Amino acid sequence: MNDAAQLADQLQQAGYTKRDIARIIDRDPSLVSQFYTKNKGAAFVPALRNVLTAVTTGGITEIPELAARHITRRTTVSGTKARVRTKAVLITPTGTGA
Repeated sequence: MNDAAQLADQLQQAGYTKRDIARIIDRDPSLVSQFYTKNKGAAFVPALRNVLTAVTTGGITEIPELAARHITRRTTVSGTKARVRTKAVLITPTGTGA
């Protein structure tokens, strides 16, 4: 397992669900499942590590804000924010569709 999956396991042992972990990192719950199956989540390791230390020491109530400070977006070689693939939306006279 990668680091993100191990940290997610430790958070689950502390009483959080995958859905809770997804809310903490402000992402979709399916991404948390991909920590285990597709070795994703390397960008969230510092955030999950800080959340885990906050949970184990106790007394922290602003966990999503704590995690948001440690999540960094991917950048291109030139330093700009990397493009994220999204669904293509087609606008037609009858309405919009994917």
